Amino acid sequence: MFVIFGTTTKKIQEETGYFLCPQCEVLRPYVLSSMQSWFTLFFIPLFAIGDKKNRHVECKECSTIFYPRVLENNRFNADGALIEEEKKVAV
Repeated sequence: MFVIFGTTTKKIQEETGYFLCPQCEVLRPYVLSSMQSWFTLFFIPLFAIGDKKNRHVECKECSTIFYPRVLENNRFNADGALIEEEKKVAV
């Protein structure tokens, strides 16, 4: 009998929202993700091993990837209006 085991890496989505994309220079949706290693048995991921690594922010419109620090104090649109105020007006 053969036992096939190993590891694989999966992209884990941690958070979504809107931010001022430095590439697009307008308010865009983003995904905060990281990579996680998993133990596999017969190519089926069973449990996570190790720490999450390579945290990054990806703009959903232009697909540019940034460091997570791009989200720090990112509450303003390109015209200077607060993002929270725009959400209240849109609702």
